[in-house]
Amino acid sequence: MRLLIGLLTWATFTLRHLERTAAERAMQAARTRNDPVMGGAATFARAHCRPSAALPRTLRGAAAAADCLES
Repeated sequence: MRLLIGLLTWATFTLRHLERTAAERAMQAARTRNDPVMGGAATFARAHCRPSAALPRTLRGAAAAADCLES
């Protein structure tokens, strides 16, 4: 499951047309695994696939990912 989350997170940054789907799948996999570190990584990836018009929400997503990793 860790490999899956890592690959889907990688896909988020690499494959622009699949990034939203990959980020959502990574979030689902992290929730299934109940892994806060991978959940934080998936949240971070999802935050970066948002368009620049959604920057404030992206920054909140990045902050949420950091909070998840710290807890």
